[in-house]
Amino acid sequence: MATSLSLLDDGFAYNLFGDQPNPRPYYAELHRLAPVYRTPADFWYVSTYALAREVYGNQESWSVEPPDRSKAERSWALRLWYRSLMTLDDPEHKRVQRFVFTLRTRQFIERLQSTVHEVMDDQWRHIGDRAFDFKEDFAAPVGMKIIMRILGLDDKDTDAFVAMSQTMRRVLDPTVSDEELADADRIWSIAADAVRETAESRRSHPRDDVISTLVSHQDSSDLTEEEVLAIVFQLLVAGNETSSNSMVNGLYHLLANPELFQKVRNDRSLLPSAIEELLRYDSAARNGVARYATQDFMLGGERIRQGERVYVGNHPANHDASVFEDPHELDLSRSPNRHIAFGFGVHHCLGSAVARLEMTHGYESIMDRYTEIELVEPEAQWEAGFIRRALERLPVRGVLAEPGPVTG
Repeated sequence: MATSLSLLDDGFAYNLFGDQPNPRPYYAELHRLAPVYRTPADFWYVSTYALAREVYGNQESWSVEPPDRSKAERSWALRLWYRSLMTLDDPEHKRVQRFVFTLRTRQFIERLQSTVHEVMDDQWRHIGDRAFDFKEDFAAPVGMKIIMRILGLDDKDTDAFVAMSQTMRRVLDPTVSDEELADADRIWSIAADAVRETAESRRSHPRDDVISTLVSHQDSSDLTEEEVLAIVFQLLVAGNETSSNSMVNGLYHLLANPELFQKVRNDRSLLPSAIEELLRYDSAARNGVARYATQDFMLGGERIRQGERVYVGNHPANHDASVFEDPHELDLSRSPNRHIAFGFGVHHCLGSAVARLEMTHGYESIMDRYTEIELVEPEAQWEAGFIRRALERLPVRGVLAEPGPVTG
């Protein structure tokens, strides 16, 4: 076993933190050799589907609230994040979640469709008929604009919220440095001021948006200002980073396998199952947020001590051959497809329905707009990072179905 673990250690940083284009063979080795793996970074890593669901679903044995808050004292951004839904256990999680649970309702998603169409149509007009970077020119701005409209934030503050969102990948990384946290504090402070300004405006002029709802509860003492900021920032990250990068990753795999893209184009009834498979295969949420053992117990043959930190590998769990037949293959009609791209249990991603809606309309708009579309760079360049799985860019070019004027 020592030799086997040393092989896993050798590939640990490259496959779980690095820009490895295809880490799936490493996932298979984790499943075979160490489904509960003590990493060189001094935390446990869970890679199988059954154990991932066990950790996600058992609030009595696992907490998202770190027992030692000393790390949070290093950073205001980190302290604020520990007030977000992702890092609250019940009953606090249930108390705070009720203020934004509407984001999961069918009525909300139906009302949101017109906003998604409007934002995407406007973005296509800006792109015109040129070759473009699908991530930089479409998915990223669309994701940010949609979540900002849901929240009720002003377009003039977009740059501040983009900067805040982009720092999250390092703030949550288990290897984040003090310098990176200090930089995040500065960036988050600017974004927080913009949220406070909007919140103050909503007090006198409420609208049909999330911030108006949160401010009303803050004024009735149901929420603190820190909790309002934490909720807004979490939704900004989930609505921008997770949704847009999942859309980008999925399009890359469709265009890298043009026969699959054509299959969906020819039969759009496949789109819902195709999106679920693309989420399983390469979603943006590579790993879940940390869990902490509330007591000593055995997990997958390993003794976990109270207070020890465990990360669930969403990606390896979604490639577990005991659950998914031929897990390293893209099967757009896969059914059932019980992936955990959005987590599982009470901390299941609040914006999962919004992400699916954006992917659906995004892919439909591409198929409507282009009779042909292809990758400019067949070899993808992936970003390094533990929490997020994201392409650095996705340059594409296509033939417009109806050529139109190029706008600025």
